[in-house]
Parts: sequence; structure tokens; C-alpha cells
Amino acid sequence: MKVLTHIAAAELTWFGGAALFEVSYPPEAIAVAAAASLVPDMDTPESWAGFLTKPLSERIAARWPHRGMLHSALALVGFSALMTPLFMHEDLGVLAWAAVAGYWSHLWADMMSLTGVPLFWPSDLRAIFPGRDEFRVRTGSSQERIFFFVVLALAILFYPVSQEGMSALVNPGPGDPEWATVKTVYDGDTFSIDFFGGTQKIRLMGVDTPETWGTTECYGPEASEFAKGHLKPGTSVKLKTSSSLGDKTDSYGRLLAYVYLDLDGDGELEMLNKALLRQGYATLTGFKHDLQRDFREIAEWAEEAGNGLWDRCRD
Repeated sequence: MKVLTHIAAAELTWFGGAALFEVSYPPEAIAVAAAASLVPDMDTPESWAGFLTKPLSERIAARWPHRGMLHSALALVGFSALMTPLFMHEDLGVLAWAAVAGYWSHLWADMMSLTGVPLFWPSDLRAIFPGRDEFRVRTGSSQERIFFFVVLALAILFYPVSQEGMSALVNPGPGDPEWATVKTVYDGDTFSIDFFGGTQKIRLMGVDTPETWGTTECYGPEASEFAKGHLKPGTSVKLKTSSSLGDKTDSYGRLLAYVYLDLDGDGELEMLNKALLRQGYATLTGFKHDLQRDFREIAEWAEEAGNGLWDRCRD
């Protein structure tokens, strides 16, 4: 396969993996995946990777021919082992995964060529897919051009999904909003609304504020005061429930909801759940919901910034 084909395959592999496993990644990960997809071709000095690492590439080529050892599962494992120090680093771990995805993409793309790859090296057994020769790609042919455009189109389609996670594809967004009137605030993450003349308790989806009932936990009173300051009795709020992902109520029968209201008095609705996380009044819960990925990113940012309980309650 040609260089551009391998780069397109790398991006498809990375975007698909990031979407499937809900991985948040920086833009640099895209470039890392593309660069790593060229590494197996270091076994030929005429390739891009071989040209950039010519002395090393010439030594490798003298010992192993093109599509030899560097195109094997053993080489993939060795490459992953080299990434181990990055895996251990909080900020660089995602780049290491991008590199591994890029390397693997080269192998699966070459499996779809006529000659396949020696995936089980040092065995001579070659991995090919699909099994019939007429369905595999001849390098440099019109078949490869078609293959490149198909892979590129899939990569482009998967890019926005990789930004939101696969759950966003299955569950496009929260359910229909409903307006309600606040009756009573119990603590930082629980309140009740007027519900057809009765009372319905609401539990804020995805967030957990420190307790103030029974045992008072660190930063619990502050979180409760923040909620009470905005959820005054009679306040109109907009509620959204999660779509098909996760439960609608918790084990106490409280409705799990995203709550929107005018927090700053500027007429713009903001989500109270996110505000609690951002300002350090709450941590994450284990509830499954549509916005888990967004919530996780906000909570990680608040922890790094030392906001609220992340500063006051570290011990």
C-alpha cells in the first residue's frame, strides 16, 4: 500500500477506536497515528520512513526483507512495549495509544493486499483478508485508489463521532425538555418540583455533591448553599432526561435529570449539573447517561484547576 493509503487507514483506525472506547484526545494524536502508520515500512530504505531513518532502515532491510518481521504481531507487541513510559504518563498516554493504533492500521491494511503480511513471524504463514485474491488490493493499482477513497471517506465520517463517543451515535441527545417549578431544595444535588399538584424529587444527573444529611462531608454546606441560591422555591427550570442510555430514575425513585436555568441573570440558560462540576461543588457519579464524556472532561479540568472541593478537601 502507498503512503496516503496507510495514513487514511491510520485515521480510520484511530477515529473508530476513540469513538468506541470514548477516548478524549488532543489534535496531536491524529498526527501521531499517521506517523506511526509508516513505521513498519522502515524495512525498505526507499519508503518515507526508510528515507527519514536511512542508516537504521538499511540495517533492518539487510536482515529482514520488506513486509517481514516489522509487519508481524511480534513487532506490534515490541512497538507497544516501547510506548510503555508514555502509557504511564497521564497526559501522553493517549498519544501512545494513537501510535499503537497507527502501527496496527498498517498491518491490517497490508493484509488486504495480494501478498498479505507475515503476522505470525517467524512462521512463514501469511495473514490475508479477504481470502480470495480477486477481492484484495494490488499496490499502486486503480483498486488501491478506490480503496484509499473508501477508507478516507469512512475516516471523515468517523471523525465527528470520535469527538463525541459512540454513545452519541446511538443516543443523539437528551430527551425532550420540560419546564417545571422548584418547590424544595434538599442538598446540592437533590430538589423537588411541583408535579401536577404533587411533588416529584429530582436528582441531578451524573453529579454527586458532598452530603449534608446525617454526616456533613467536606464542602457539603457550600454545595448546598450554591444550589439553594439558584433553585429558590418558585424558580422555573428546564429538565432534560437522558435518552435511551441508562436509567430514568435512581434507586429512590428520584427522576435523574439535566437541569437548565438562568444562573447568571443574563437570560441565557446554563446546565446546573455542569456548573457544579466546573466550580468544584461536585464529583462524578456512576450513572450512565448521554453526557458522561463531557462531564468527565469538566471534572478533570476542575480537579487540575483545584476548584472548590478539589482544593479544600484534598485530605
